[in-house]
This record gives sequence, structure tokens and C-alpha cells, in this order.
Amino acid sequence: MSGVLSPGRTLEGRVVIDLPRGAPARIAFTEPGDIGGLLRGRRPEEALTLVPLVYALCGTAQSQAAVTALEQALGSAPSAQTRAARAALTGMETLREHSLRIALDWPGFLGLPPQAERLRPVMELLPALTAALFGEEAPFALGGEAAPDRVAALKVIGTAEDLLVREIFGEPLEDWRARRGWDGLRAWAEESGCLAGQLLAAVEENGWRDAGAVQATPLTVPAAEDLRAWLKHGGELPLAAGAALPETTPFSRNLDDPLLASLESGGLAARLTARLVELAGLPAVLRALVQEETPPPLHAPRGGGVGFAAVEAARGLLIHAVELRDGAVARYRILAPTRWNFDAAGIAQRSLSRLPAAEAATRRRLAELLVNAVDPCVRHEVRAA
Repeated sequence: MSGVLSPGRTLEGRVVIDLPRGAPARIAFTEPGDIGGLLRGRRPEEALTLVPLVYALCGTAQSQAAVTALEQALGSAPSAQTRAARAALTGMETLREHSLRIALDWPGFLGLPPQAERLRPVMELLPALTAALFGEEAPFALGGEAAPDRVAALKVIGTAEDLLVREIFGEPLEDWRARRGWDGLRAWAEESGCLAGQLLAAVEENGWRDAGAVQATPLTVPAAEDLRAWLKHGGELPLAAGAALPETTPFSRNLDDPLLASLESGGLAARLTARLVELAGLPAVLRALVQEETPPPLHAPRGGGVGFAAVEAARGLLIHAVELRDGAVARYRILAPTRWNFDAAGIAQRSLSRLPAAEAATRRRLAELLVNAVDPCVRHEVRAA
């Protein structure tokens, strides 16, 4: 059936961006296949197995959202230790994704080959942290509980931090996070000579620092009644009537970071910097989760067969909603960050519409940089007239 996914096939959407000369950008987002059709009638345990198989991106975040929504629908509540351990795994996935996108994508903007080999050790971090926090247990099984070896987990996080210092920042993370303003970032780029600094310097040299600058309106978790209506009917985004369309990106969720705030910009360079800001802060976040200093909030079990979950994935807020009937999935919907950010009136469209007038090749290059800053993993095509 068209639009219904079969097991073994990856679920993806697609974005087409048109940049007409002298007119606002146009974005067309093609929704991915119907996850609800695939999961309908399946037991919760089977749904948990299928969700990460059909999503090629952010599989850990998808699993965390799926188990959280299903546990809420079933009226069960995992311990704070388990919630924190699951969140730590998603955080490590975000660290991996940010690192790899910088190594794979950012060199190309400088005319350099990808540098994936230097970041290859990052691929070992998530499996190592999973083993340290859950041992032989499945981390996202219904009713599962963490059995953390905190010493081993903190060692994995230390390895991750060392890798970031060596391959991305070129200095201790605390020193980098203490920098302020464009002068601070410029000095870092000159002193470290690292790839990320080179890209920011190139953006500034081309006069693109504030390209596409727009004010951010961060997405907050929609109200339960809006999510319930969206689960039942689909269609429009679950927003209160009259609300402005928000964004959910590393930039919007780090607006209060002192370094990012000191830039006083919503343009291209600040959005690229936001990924670095989040990356530099993740080891501290992971340590706090492993030590249960800041466990995620407990969403009270709803029971009654309906559950919602909102998880901060690498690309933005990921929402899962499920309704169970007679012990099986009756409805299942997933709202990915792409749906907000690449809406016809979303942050990507607003930002791309503010690009400076230039020849088509330059506008395409700027558009690729902006899309990478918003979501480096989205399948897209840019067309500039």
C-alpha cells in the first residue's frame, strides 16, 4: 500500500528548496511513510523492536521516545536511575552525531575532503556507554531497569571529552565555553587552527556572519490536548490556535548559553556555533545524568492506553504518541524536528528568504550552509534561479 512502510525499509522524508531571485524561498516537505500503518495491530514489545529499524537517523532517541510513550500508555513508570541512563544514551548519540556531521560535512564547505577517519573512535562511545549503564539488559525494553557501573560510564565520557578536545576544539572545553563574542571566537580560530574555527573564519571573511538572520522562537512541548487531537486526526501541527510556528534546533535550545547569547545574532555563523556550543557542553550533561544529579522529569503515567513522549534528539525535539487498544497499537504517530523546521513557513524558509541577493551559485552555497546549520541530516535539494 502506498505510504505504508514495510519492515526493512528506511523511513525518510524529503525537502525541496526553491530560491527564486527577488522572492521568498519556497519549501516543500514530503512526509515520510506511515509508521502508524506499520505498527497498527502489533504488540508494544514488537513496536519497540521495529521503530529503530525503520529510522536510519537518531535510532537511540527514537527508542527512548517509543519506550517512554508506550510505558506511559501502559501506566508504568521506570525509576529515576533508568530514566537518567536512557537520557544519557540519547545524549551520547547526540555527541556522536554532532561530531560526525562536523567531520563529514564542514570540510566540504572549505574545499577539503571529509575527515571521518579522525572521528572514527566516536562510533565506539555509545556501545561502550550502553554496556556500562545497562550491562546485558536491553536499555529500551518495557519494564527494563538500568544497572549502572558509574566508574566505567564516567571513563567512557572522559574518553569522549578527550576526543572532542583533540579533534574539534583544540583546547579544554571549559576554556572554549568561557570565550565570549566574535572576538573570542576569532581568537580561538586563529590559535587552534582547527577545522571548525576555519569554517567560522571563512563565513566571516565572506561577509556571511549574519546571513539569514531571524529571531528564534523555541518549540515547547505541545499541550496534552493538542497532542491528543493530533494523534487522533493527524494533519496540522499540534499548536495552540494563533501560535507562531516555532523552531527546534541546537540554536533554539541553547539560546541562554552565555557564549551563544554574547554573539547577539540569529544568523549563519551563530547557528553553526550553536552546534559547537551544544557539543562542548555534552560531557558535563552526561556526567550529571550518570551520577543522577539531574534526572529527567517524570511524566506521570497516563494509563488508559494513551501515551506521549518528547525527547531532545540531535536534530531537535522528537515527539511520539501512541494509543493502545486490547493490548495492541491502534494509533501511532511520530512528529520529527524536520516537520517544524522545514514547514512551508518554518525557520528554514524564513532564514533562507533573508539571504543576500547574489548569483545563483552563491545563494546555493549559502543555502547549503544554512540547511546544515538547521539540520545536517535532512534529505534535500536546493534549486536557485
